Amino acid sequence: MFNLWSLPGATGVRLKVDDVGVHFSWTNNTAGDYMRAHDQVMLMVYNVEDGIAHYETSGAKRSREHESIKLSESDQGKTFHVWIAFIAEDRQAIAMSTYCGSVFF
Repeated sequence: MFNLWSLPGATGVRLKVDDVGVHFSWTNNTAGDYMRAHDQVMLMVYNVEDGIAHYETSGAKRSREHESIKLSESDQGKTFHVWIAFIAEDRQAIAMSTYCGSVFF
């Protein structure tokens, strides 16, 4: 059975923007829990002006502590709102998403 919102959320989230896209990093908050180390990150950057979302639903493992969303030339000069969350590798549990603010690309 799916266990909604049962995973720990993202902590220590940091964003970096460069000419490739938005780079996320976070703190591995698994406290030695091997199963949680295999949770996968889910990322979304949303351009409100154009109504376009770029996302990753099966990103890096929580223990890797970083992942990126690539953006294109047509996205340059735009502001994006940014979220991060985690989903269990077996897809039976998920964390509440964390709003990370907005970034200018």
